Amino acid sequence: MDSGVDLATLKEGDNLTFAMAKGPKGYHATNIQRTYNSDTWQTGQHNGTFSYFPDKWQTGQRTGTQRTGTLKKVHGGRGFCHVDGIDGDVLLGEKNLEMSGIDVTTLVAGDTLTFEVSLGPKGYHATNIQRAVTAWHGQAGQRVAGTLKKIGDGMGFCSVEGIAGDVLLGGRSLMDSNVDLSTMQLGDTLFFDMNVGPRGYHASNIQPVGSRVTGTIKKIGDGMGFCSVKGIAGDVLLGQRSLMESGVSLGSMQPGDTLTFQMAAGPRGYYATNIQQAVDTQPSSNMGQRVTGMLKKIHKAMGFCSVEGVDGDVLLGERNLQEAGIDLTTMQLGEVLEFEMHQDFGRYHATNILRADGVYLNPESHVADGW
Repeated sequence: MDSGVDLATLKEGDNLTFAMAKGPKGYHATNIQRTYNSDTWQTGQHNGTFSYFPDKWQTGQRTGTQRTGTLKKVHGGRGFCHVDGIDGDVLLGEKNLEMSGIDVTTLVAGDTLTFEVSLGPKGYHATNIQRAVTAWHGQAGQRVAGTLKKIGDGMGFCSVEGIAGDVLLGGRSLMDSNVDLSTMQLGDTLFFDMNVGPRGYHASNIQPVGSRVTGTIKKIGDGMGFCSVKGIAGDVLLGQRSLMESGVSLGSMQPGDTLTFQMAAGPRGYYATNIQQAVDTQPSSNMGQRVTGMLKKIHKAMGFCSVEGVDGDVLLGERNLQEAGIDLTTMQLGEVLEFEMHQDFGRYHATNILRADGVYLNPESHVADGW
């Protein structure tokens, strides 16, 4: 449906081209196109007038099939693409770009897009525009590093090495990840799980470089060490100066031990700052068990709880709060909630949240309210 291909018009033995991706249930196809034999074209016919349009392409007529074009230029909020076999440029109009969810300012010459082609009074124009998803061969949910390229309207766009097109940092994913783009600058690095949808790449589980992560020591020598961090290609350096400033000695440690630290990017790769030896205050065997937390902070549609014995706050994400039927605007700091606690990439988050109405862990802070 997304590719404009009607299954009823297909028969066994037909050839198709598509982008192939691997997900948790196996391989699947996106950006599907019919493969046409050159013998089916009429003499003088544009490459884009298909065998089920036997007459000449009429004004306003659409192929119903996605074509692939290369962006030649962007001007005045519009784009212009070259499509093999079509004489003249194909217009990517402002309205059609907006309806397709594509921000024209994130496009650059050379980008590949797919779209349906229509012929109007002024020439060819594109509808149902999508970014071409063909360059990435990783698995859905694979963790990658991206460079912040643009911020606007509560969203961001990242470039990722080896990826054709930008990766969207959507408003909901940013909120769920507790990432505020207003505190960041273009060129900053973020880590995220990369996913592919009908409109292109988008990120989830977003972490800015500088967020606290957990690393496993791989090697120790010459007063420094190297850690592996889940989802990060290459090792993270534990430099002598950072170790000294953090008061951490590798002399009493060995490969396999864990540390927590903030990550920074330098000319030679990633390195660690604010290093701490990981303390297993919440053993992994307890993950998923119900705990009690105190509401510590409310930010937009998210909340943060402190849990006794846990280093760091536990995120109450917008989606999990909605599923629990809890409205944070009706709550006050200090109120108690119960939830199952989970940990992903060094951060805690809550599921199956329940509100303990009228119970406070810090009643002194509510004396003025009569508590």
